[in-house]
Amino acid sequence: MDTLFVMTSATWILCELVRVYGGYAMTEAQEIVDGLSAKEYPVIIEHHGELFIARHDLTTKQEVLVLLTRNTSASTDFLQTKVGDSNRSRFRGNLQKMEKDKLIGRRANGDYIILPRGQAQVTKDSLLSYKP
Repeated sequence: MDTLFVMTSATWILCELVRVYGGYAMTEAQEIVDGLSAKEYPVIIEHHGELFIARHDLTTKQEVLVLLTRNTSASTDFLQTKVGDSNRSRFRGNLQKMEKDKLIGRRANGDYIILPRGQAQVTKDSLLSYKP
């Protein structure tokens, strides 16, 4: 909600600057600003305490990394439920491969955390950006 307010306010201010200093009508100024602005949406949406991934083009491994950037740690069941992989053994195999590749780590209680290499992968692949 806060992000939406900031984006809307910034767009309005930019539109006013274009209109006033460019001498355009409000509709023309809005078209110019819409053409200039890049629309980005949140990748993770929280609704009543529950997390949802908004991007439709992520692999299972990428979704795990995205979820672990939001949670300090997460259980296998939580990650599998949110990712939506119904094949439990395949999903556990993916987690084990990610752990072997040092993208994620497993705590003593069985929960997973994201490691620096995983964070770097999130940044490199722009996994927290969404432009539908």
